[in-house]
Amino acid sequence: MAAAIRVRFWAEHAGQGQPNRGRANTAPKFVVRSPAQGLRVINHPDIAGNFDKALRRKPKHKIAVLVPCAQTKPFPDAPSHKSGYLQGLAGKKVDKHVVSEPLGVVPYEWSRTYPNDSYDFPPEYLTGAAFDALSKRIGKWFSVVGPKYSKIYLALPRHHAKLVKAAMGGKTPKNVTWVGQRQCLDDGVCKTGEYRATTHSYRGFLKDRVRGAANRAPLSDRIEAVRDELARAAQGELDGWDWSDGGACDAVADALHSVLAEAGIDATGGGHEGDDHAWLIAYDDASRQACGVDVPARVYEVGGGYSWTPIDGASVGPSDVEIWAMQWHADLSTEW
Repeated sequence: MAAAIRVRFWAEHAGQGQPNRGRANTAPKFVVRSPAQGLRVINHPDIAGNFDKALRRKPKHKIAVLVPCAQTKPFPDAPSHKSGYLQGLAGKKVDKHVVSEPLGVVPYEWSRTYPNDSYDFPPEYLTGAAFDALSKRIGKWFSVVGPKYSKIYLALPRHHAKLVKAAMGGKTPKNVTWVGQRQCLDDGVCKTGEYRATTHSYRGFLKDRVRGAANRAPLSDRIEAVRDELARAAQGELDGWDWSDGGACDAVADALHSVLAEAGIDATGGGHEGDDHAWLIAYDDASRQACGVDVPARVYEVGGGYSWTPIDGASVGPSDVEIWAMQWHADLSTEW
């Protein structure tokens, strides 16, 4: 297995599902293929109840940032989030929320929970009564939750921006600022044609425009804070792994990367092309710190090359996640 993590590109909101290599098929519960289906899903008790719960959630910070949903579930695994929004917001002391069809607006921390990870709703089916129902729901969030924040940043592309503008009745509240790709282009930071959240220009624009004190805790402490989540993510990959496809370390490393990205920690692949094992280097350019992060293959598999088998009874716990200090260098942010 190549040590460098394979970067997988697929079109979000374009009818292409998330790659499912080596994993059991996990079909979403709510699948929308018409505006009528979309309206029924928006009004489903599980979806509506999830939003009602979001309205009651107490803010953790004074600043909120709203980002769009993605076809890939859970959201932190989507390229636009993992290599875009989450990197742009890394270290910011803000509450992140997702604008979604059919959910409305929900806390980002719920990305890996039902029903937030259990739907497939292409945006072309959000029309007519379905659009009206969802915009009304989002409008309720702005009237109930919005005033609890001193500032709300909207990092939204065109489709979600249209939905939120309708929800706000065409009037932007005083505590709301737009920081989407359109604003990046208008300000001359992004160049014509740079519409993706993953571009260096937009990530820098988001970092610069969104206030919120940067978290300068030691990098190792920030990784330690998500050690349990790292172990659970690794075990989740192993639970559904098809060993006929080879070893699982690439998938485990991808899972670890998603957890780190969700925590606002940048990471890139460790090792060299041709190595038998994939692992990560987490880094913080601002403080010039770097750490290795890994769940060693010896914990869950045996073999070599492209021939690996699982270790009977093996499971990944927090103590199996290895974190060690490394030498930072400026090229880490370009190696992904």
